[in-house]
Amino acid sequence: SKPALIATPAPGADAGAAMPPALRLGRVSGGAHLGKKVVYRSSSVELGMYDDKRWTERPDEYVRRSISAALFDTERATQSLSGGSATLDLELLAFEEIVQKDKPSKGRVSLRYSLHDEQSVLVSDVVTVEIDAPSADTDKVVRAISEALSQVSEQVAERVSVRLDRATKTAER
Repeated sequence: SKPALIATPAPGADAGAAMPPALRLGRVSGGAHLGKKVVYRSSSVELGMYDDKRWTERPDEYVRRSISAALFDTERATQSLSGGSATLDLELLAFEEIVQKDKPSKGRVSLRYSLHDEQSVLVSDVVTVEIDAPSADTDKVVRAISEALSQVSEQVAERVSVRLDRATKTAER
């Protein structure tokens, strides 16, 4: 028979401290327009893609890493790979530069999240953050988008962890 895997606290950790709630990171998807080309928006109805500016990975991969760090590296949740734990699904709605005439560029990230268990949705919402870029230089815009992603991930992680804590406390009663 195989030995059982037993979770033990890290060296120096408080053995009496409660384990963070379990969470499975589910589907992370992005719109078809969010491929490797950098997207820009010049109005609420006009979207374009740069032919000469590309991401090294698809934006949804950046989102997966950022939200994983915000949830699991900070120990807001323990990563579960299967089973009956709550699942977080994410849909990337915007990962773009906002270009406005006579105004500085901005980086925008918008993320729809849904935390659910096997029976119901516990919480869902859309979080959008826009960050001003100091100039329209590509590296400055990329940094603004990166900062927007970081802030969106932190906001989602905080909301999800609060809801998970509440669900865990309700289940313990």
